[in-house]
Amino acid sequence: MYSATETWFVPVRRCLNTSSGWRLLPAKDGGNAENCRSNSGLVARRSQKISPAITKLPSIIQTQPLADSSKAETLCVLRHNSSMKSKTLCLLALLGLLACGQASEAPQAQTVENARRTVAIGDIHSDINVMRNVFRLAGAINADDEWIGGELTIVQLGDLIGRSDDEREVLDFMFALQEEAAVHGGRVYGLIGNHEIMAARVDNQAVGPNPFAAYEDVQDLDMEDGRLVNLPINQMYRAAALMAGGPYAVRLAEFPAVLKLQDTIYVHGGVVPRWAEYGIEQINADISAWLRGDTLREPSASQRVDDSDRVMWARHFSARVDPFDCQMLQASLDILEAERMIVAHTRHSQITPYCDGRIWVIDTGMSRAYGGQIQALELIDDEVTRILDPDGHTGIQAP
Repeated sequence: MYSATETWFVPVRRCLNTSSGWRLLPAKDGGNAENCRSNSGLVARRSQKISPAITKLPSIIQTQPLADSSKAETLCVLRHNSSMKSKTLCLLALLGLLACGQASEAPQAQTVENARRTVAIGDIHSDINVMRNVFRLAGAINADDEWIGGELTIVQLGDLIGRSDDEREVLDFMFALQEEAAVHGGRVYGLIGNHEIMAARVDNQAVGPNPFAAYEDVQDLDMEDGRLVNLPINQMYRAAALMAGGPYAVRLAEFPAVLKLQDTIYVHGGVVPRWAEYGIEQINADISAWLRGDTLREPSASQRVDDSDRVMWARHFSARVDPFDCQMLQASLDILEAERMIVAHTRHSQITPYCDGRIWVIDTGMSRAYGGQIQALELIDDEVTRILDPDGHTGIQAP
């Protein structure tokens, strides 16, 4: 019989040395054991759920960043039939495995600590595959969509929805990732884009062929709301979920329309001087209150449509930018006490700076709706450092 003190939960890594003759057995009392991948000729067993009550790790091991033992997707039970010798060897094996695992999980492309990194991401437009790929490119998640970014900050500049069909999946992915990042000290900001505003207005234009069915099982939809009366039946569920006061709009109300981090302004369209004077906090408060359903009238900061001067509609700093636009930009930056503005909204073939690097346009049309390339913009210590590109073209263009 094995005693509880001879039960060890250790991560199985590719660099596990099997020459010592250790045997890996399925977890007891945890349930749901399944075959792990065979590594170096060793067939392991994995438990997806292990009872914390039977996890017996010495204190020296508990200080290591092991996975939560209640949901240990990479933990296996290690036992040996000797006593003190086995414990000593197991401790050495555990420390070696932990060091090996930590090295293998670090994002290979990163050379600075994530606490200093911010990655700005442009329009996703309801393409879940693009969303996963660009977050991986940023070093935020791994191939299993788990947060590996540590204290990394991600800023997604709005237009999560519209144009394609993965709307609800993209939104749910975003909400879940925000929570997971926070657990690890990271931050994922989403901003309000013009497509989020259109949905809150009960405007089902500019969507994919059929994003509607995915919303049919959303809970707490008010299908009797008068704003739905003139819609086709199949479109009512999306509208009810995303209209101001609807459950998804209430979640989106937590997103800012304009975000300032250190000396950088992040916004979907742009902040012209009159809205800079109005103030970031007031813009965000007005739009958030409307999305929550606290106010009936859409605020002035988001009203109108394309090419207006509202913060998610403006193209002053992203389309046909001329010296006058650069002067306007500088006026806004002076009011906001900022050095640069990062915007999206207007598609470019690649991330592009204007006005001597004081404005960066990062919408590359990467959704399948447009077929553009996947890119993101990296800042380290609040300075633009490089354009992230899956093909390895990570240089910064001269402003």
